[in-house]
Formats: sequence, structure tokens, C-alpha cells
Amino acid sequence: FLKAIPGYEKCFMDQCIDCKPTLTSDTVLRGEEYHFEVAYTTTETGHDPKCQLILDSDGGLPFTIETVEQIPVRVPCYHNRNDDNYLRKEPGLYPDLLVPIENGARIFVVHKELRALYVTVKVPENAAPGEYKINIRFKTNEGITHVETSVTLRVIAATLPKQDLKVTEWFHCDCIASYYELEVFSEKHWSYIENYIRTAVENGINMILMPVFTPPLDTPVGEERMDVQLVDITVTDDGYAFDF
Repeated sequence: FLKAIPGYEKCFMDQCIDCKPTLTSDTVLRGEEYHFEVAYTTTETGHDPKCQLILDSDGGLPFTIETVEQIPVRVPCYHNRNDDNYLRKEPGLYPDLLVPIENGARIFVVHKELRALYVTVKVPENAAPGEYKINIRFKTNEGITHVETSVTLRVIAATLPKQDLKVTEWFHCDCIASYYELEVFSEKHWSYIENYIRTAVENGINMILMPVFTPPLDTPVGEERMDVQLVDITVTDDGYAFDF
């Protein structure tokens, strides 16, 4: 079973594909990134669990494909501080991590296990207005189309205006240095920082919120968090001196 669904949907492995809304068409602007998902599962047994994924776009709209991987979540919410807007409140596997794959890759289709692909269509700013059909196919080892579906995007003759809304996230350089075991503010650390910031920009972040002081958050009493602050502090006879 194969179905195109809106990009905001979450596919948990124990859900049924019929409960997901079907996406057949939508409208986009020139210069817009459009996201949708492809949900898939099977009720067959004894078949080859791998199928070849084939996507093509009438008119050549560029796109990328990612698998939606399930991540263990032990504490999805605080038992004494939550509301009714959580999708689930029990520990389990949650669809979260996006892993890029190539068009034509072979993917697992597991018996009665709902999985999803995340497709990003990058509409060029000079795209001709009109309808563009994106075809999604799963093929067998013999190259025979097993299941297929499609999404039609209608490109409007208008360009998406430049975003002037500030979109930001916290950026903790100490986490990068700690995870990759790097010397703080070494050349290699700076190259990793650059990669992370570039990835943030590519995903819509246009302002970085970086703490001036190393925050004392998530630090056990009596221990110290890795120091990456932007200010040098010196204790003097009169108190403190700061060097920016």
C-alpha cells in the first residue's frame, strides 16, 4: 500500500495507512519549498521486503527524499505537566529523524508496519506556471511497478516574497565540541560550527541565538559545563573585569 499524505502528518509504526489523509494536489508559489510525505506498508507475507523507490517529476521540478526514522522516546511528556495536544504520551518509537536517500534506492517495506518518506520539492523562482505531476513508484526486483501514486502541484505565476520574519533557535557550541570531542574554538571546531549554521539556514533559520555566557543549564551541582562563552571574565580586587 502506498499513499501520498500531507507533510505535517506523523506515521507511527502501529498505525494503519487508511487513517492518514490522502494528498492528491496542492498549489505552490515560485521559489517555495513544498513538503509532503509518502506513507507505505504491506499486508503481504513471504515477499522480498525491499522495493526500489522511483520518483520523477513532469517538468523537472527538483526534489530531495528522506526516510523518516523511528527514534526511541523514553519521556514524551511530564506526567504532571502536559495537555491534550500531545500525539502520544507513552514511551515508544516516534517518527522524527530524517535520513537523506537517493532516488532509486531500495527500501524496506515491512509487514503491517507503517513507514514514511519525506519529500521536499524546491520550486525554482523562474518556474513556468502550470501543473507539475510528481510520480512515486515502488518497483520489484524484476523492475515491475508494484504500487504507485502521484501528487500534482500547480505553480502560481507569483514569486514567494523574501522572508523578513526572524526565525531563531539556541545554538550551543559546547554541545558540538563535546559530542565530536573537539578542542573548543579550534579550526576543526569552527568548521563543524559552520556546517551546523549552514544546515540551519537551509532549513529556514535566519538568526542564531548564541549565549554570551556559558549557561548553567543541565549542569549537576558541583560540576561544570564546558566553557564556550564569548566573554573573558577576570576576578580583580574591585570585583570583576570583562573582555569582549
